Amino acid sequence: MIPCKVNIDEVKMTEILKSLSKAVRYPILFYGFESRRWICTSKKNSPFCYALERNSTTNKLCCASDDHAHDLCQTTREPYLYYCHANLLEIICPVYFKDIYTGFLVIGQFRTRKKSFDPDYMQELSVCSGIQKDILIQKYKNLPVISEEAAQGIKLFETLCVQHLIERNVFTLNEHEVIGKIESYIQKNIRRSMTLKEIAGHVYLNPSYLSFLYKSVTGRNLISYIQEQKIAAACLLIRTTELSFAEVAQETGFRDANYFTKVFKKEMLLTPSQYRGKWKSGEAISEQ
Repeated sequence: MIPCKVNIDEVKMTEILKSLSKAVRYPILFYGFESRRWICTSKKNSPFCYALERNSTTNKLCCASDDHAHDLCQTTREPYLYYCHANLLEIICPVYFKDIYTGFLVIGQFRTRKKSFDPDYMQELSVCSGIQKDILIQKYKNLPVISEEAAQGIKLFETLCVQHLIERNVFTLNEHEVIGKIESYIQKNIRRSMTLKEIAGHVYLNPSYLSFLYKSVTGRNLISYIQEQKIAAACLLIRTTELSFAEVAQETGFRDANYFTKVFKKEMLLTPSQYRGKWKSGEAISEQ
């Protein structure tokens, strides 16, 4: 599947997130879906995390946590609390623009009273990173502690941040490019049955929004476009082959010959048999 590309004004986003970060006195970062990288400030936003990310082995653990958070974001549209591999809390907020997943905002890492560091795991991190265990623990303990109430407040704040980014036009979408991808997919798959859900999934859109977008840009109904393209393909087969009409219906993705004939007559004002007869006799045929 080829996702519709949402363009991100990284300069504007960085400027806005830096300003908002000052309000909570902690970095707000954006992780991009397509770029698979962080926007705003470096992800190395605490001495503890910086120490782990400098080592390739422990950095893989951090990256795996980031990727897992990213995967979770694609299954939820709501902010949520997420614990990384070191039991540090991050508050995550998925970012959708016109029903297209673009990435997520994150504020963290925080210590909580609910979860604390595991001495045995800290020893493993010490061995992997080459940093003394006592030093790692001290860096860990220097991280801020957050209450459950405060974490819930940050979730709300992140939701407002996403709204602000959208209102400031940080995200833009080339809608004509999206329409081109949709029509190209339909034409390539014209010989089989297609659903709105399938087509929408191809460009990572919600089916209802896909229909709305297509109608608003082209002025036409998407289902009507699909039928028109199928009938055009059927006309070509009728003119250039000796396939039966049942075979033509099958080749163009109609569920049965009777339904094909009904749609064909509605579009062409002729039955398939009349169309073939006129074509063979050389009579002019009015294309609808």
